[in-house]
Amino acid sequence: MIELLTFVTIALLDRSSPVPDTAASQPAPAVVVLDDLEDLYDPVRFDHLGHAGMADMGDGCVVCHHDSPADAPHPACRECHTPGPSASLTMPGLKGAYHRQCLSCHTEWSHRAACNICHV
Repeated sequence: MIELLTFVTIALLDRSSPVPDTAASQPAPAVVVLDDLEDLYDPVRFDHLGHAGMADMGDGCVVCHHDSPADAPHPACRECHTPGPSASLTMPGLKGAYHRQCLSCHTEWSHRAACNICHV
């Protein structure tokens, strides 16, 4: 519980930090609703602004926005990752890509990754 509170506190404190301007001077969205799989799962509200503020602590925006030039708008995840399962480990389907990205950081930072952190 302490780790989760620390994570939430960091995210809230970092809201005052400017979001890195790497997407060809397009403002970063504060919240992104991940609803591409809403026929199977409830949508997930992703605090993009809070996570973007933490990007300076790691490898920056490229951690999530991989294979995207820093000076160009970032494509939606679904443009490369298909909603269905994928046979490729290097290009997972959309659900696998979300979970790979989210779980890897949440496990590293808080040493736990409970489903209810993202899924209400």
